[in-house]
Order: sequence, then structure tokens, then C-alpha cells
Amino acid sequence: MKVTLRRRPLFLFWVGILILLGFSADLAIAQSIDQKIVIDDARLFESKIEEVEAAAQSLIIIGVDIRIRTISTYGTAVSLDQYEDSLEKQSPSWTDQYGSLKSNLVILIISFQERETGLYYGSDLADILKDEWK
Repeated sequence: MKVTLRRRPLFLFWVGILILLGFSADLAIAQSIDQKIVIDDARLFESKIEEVEAAAQSLIIIGVDIRIRTISTYGTAVSLDQYEDSLEKQSPSWTDQYGSLKSNLVILIISFQERETGLYYGSDLADILKDEWK
């Protein structure tokens, strides 16, 4: 019985470590998805994905942080705006320290099923983009 008592705390220790590592891995995956520049879930870009990524990189070089997402549908969200809002809340790299959209961020979301496109941008880009996007 003494052997079991000694091994049990050690066993529980290793189980705890494995659980923590699992949570850390999930968090790292969520963060990497959050920071990924282009995600083409609707497969709209297909063979042109490298061109889209290159165009995004040209904006990053001049200081614009950009995220491009294609989705099949925004599903249960009432609108593309609501979908973007929920995505923004799950994406810490998209917001500033106050929880607002980063001032230099541009988000382009294309929803295939609803045939809608949304362009969302931070305050630094408002003067440039407000008259160009209608």
C-alpha cells in the first residue's frame, strides 16, 4: 500500500502536467490562427492564394496589419457584421489594449453562401478607406 501512495501523487503530478500542456497547445493553435494573414476556408482563392498573400505582405511592409478570411457561410450570426464582431472578440491580435480594433488593422471577410463581403478597418485607415468602400 505504501508503494501505491507514493506513485499516486507522482501519477497525479504527471496527469496535471499533461492537462496543462494540452491547454497550452490549444491556446497556441488559437493564437496562430488568430495571427494568420490569409485563411481561405471557402476555397475561393485556390491557386491564387500566393498572390493574395503577396498582396497582403505588400500592405504589411507599409505598416498595415491585415487579415483576409473567406468563409462558406456566417451561419447562425445574423449578419456578416455580427460574424466579424464575434471573430474579433476571439482574436486578441486584432484588438488594442482597450479591446478596440487595432488602429492599423484591415479585415476583409468574404462569405460565399450569402455573397457578402465586409471590410473592417481601424481608425488610422478611416480617412483613406471611408470613401472608397461603399
